[in-house]
Amino acid sequence: MISLPRITKALLLLNGLFFVLTGLLEMENIQRIFSGYYPLSPLFRPEQILTHMFLHGGTTHFFFNMFSLWMFGSTVERQLGEKKFTILYFVAGLGSYFLFNFVNYFEILSLEKNLVAMGLNPQSIIQNAENVLDIQGRISSLPQNQVPLAVEYARHFISPMLGASGAIYGLLVVFGLLNPNSELMLMFFPFPIKAKYFIPLLLLWDFLAGIRDSATDNTAHFAHIGGAIFGLILGLYWYRINLSRIYKNH
Repeated sequence: MISLPRITKALLLLNGLFFVLTGLLEMENIQRIFSGYYPLSPLFRPEQILTHMFLHGGTTHFFFNMFSLWMFGSTVERQLGEKKFTILYFVAGLGSYFLFNFVNYFEILSLEKNLVAMGLNPQSIIQNAENVLDIQGRISSLPQNQVPLAVEYARHFISPMLGASGAIYGLLVVFGLLNPNSELMLMFFPFPIKAKYFIPLLLLWDFLAGIRDSATDNTAHFAHIGGAIFGLILGLYWYRINLSRIYKNH
């Protein structure tokens, strides 16, 4: 790690420290305290807006994110410099949190209308909820026909976002802006693909997966997109890059 740029190295170490502490202590308690919850959730704390960036949901999640940080962060930090790189990382991470919850807001509004139409008080579903089990216990006591909608509603308040993915998506987008013709060879692509094509395809996949919103999919796809959007805005602001010229230049 000696040859790594200073901020990339510090971020890898900080993420690693949180990962080790999560393993040594009770993972559920650490994640409950430091993950990023919806702002109106009883589990929300203001510091989570930052701390969620340093938690991960498991070994695979952690190592994939850290590999991506090492792979793209090193190059981007050398190109941007320490100050801009640090700003980019945290702005993209914050952007991921805000877009994720912006989408949640509209989904919650829609669910609330349906709950009220069924004669339920949305606030009663999460009132005085201290943890996930308490909320689920209250929901399970409802009439059978009301349970699915109530569970879906409560999910937005008790399911946190966590991980460095949003910040890393911001780095990835700026890497693509600065190195559009760099060829990436990745596991799920059997051939090299230029960054300027790979990154839009990745974001399109995230968008479609986010719209689908499968109950078995635990990935915060709109958090990824939020990080990418804020990274794109910063990159374009700093360098006034003409996107059309990137794609014309093969």
